[in-house]
Amino acid sequence: MNLIDEVVTEECARVGRENVFLVGVGMGFAVAATYVMQMEDGMGGLLGACGWLPFHEELKRVGVYGEVVGLSGGCFGGKRRDDKGGEDQEEEDDDEDEGDVFASGYSTPTLCEEHDNQATTSSLMLKRIKAFFEHILLRGTPPTHPRICNRIDSSTPVVLVHGADDQEVSFTYAKEAQETLRHFGFDATLRVVEGETHEVSRGLMGELMDGLMGRGMGNGDVRGAVGEMLLGGWL
Repeated sequence: MNLIDEVVTEECARVGRENVFLVGVGMGFAVAATYVMQMEDGMGGLLGACGWLPFHEELKRVGVYGEVVGLSGGCFGGKRRDDKGGEDQEEEDDDEDEGDVFASGYSTPTLCEEHDNQATTSSLMLKRIKAFFEHILLRGTPPTHPRICNRIDSSTPVVLVHGADDQEVSFTYAKEAQETLRHFGFDATLRVVEGETHEVSRGLMGELMDGLMGRGMGNGDVRGAVGEMLLGGWL
């Protein structure tokens, strides 16, 4: 995250925040989305292909209720979804103590409850997510003390594309990512493309570029540079 932040900060100073885009494929989108959900200022956009957002249900629980209770095993829990978006299946854990940092749980006042009886807005929920990510990434344990919310921003537009025939990461994961990002105030769109798989193809990148153009993101020079990267640099 520090490396991404250094690059984004440098590029924002050079060309302006509205002209800086993050692009992620597969797990790269998950990393980029995690970063964008912690940003204090918006940027040009977040583009993703064949991506997903890990632990989307847990993140919504943190955002809505400010708490995670009784989650243990693995990173957020001992269950996983199969690659086709099927039913949850139990996952064996060789080390019962590994990843149990979430088991103790924590309550709303430790995650950005700025005022008594504050309404649960998308802004407040995103502030809780930011506090959650920062504490976990830095310390590896849930926060156990009151925190002061930093400023956050959900103005970064998000464009997602996914192959309808992707057998490695089902397009249902992309739908879940879109739903979660919208839940926290982001304007996220998704195109599920028939005939496309998990391969980064010209057709899939063309759909991503079309989504960027259709929403008027960036100026002409920026769109040209992004298009060159999507349709030339990766293919």
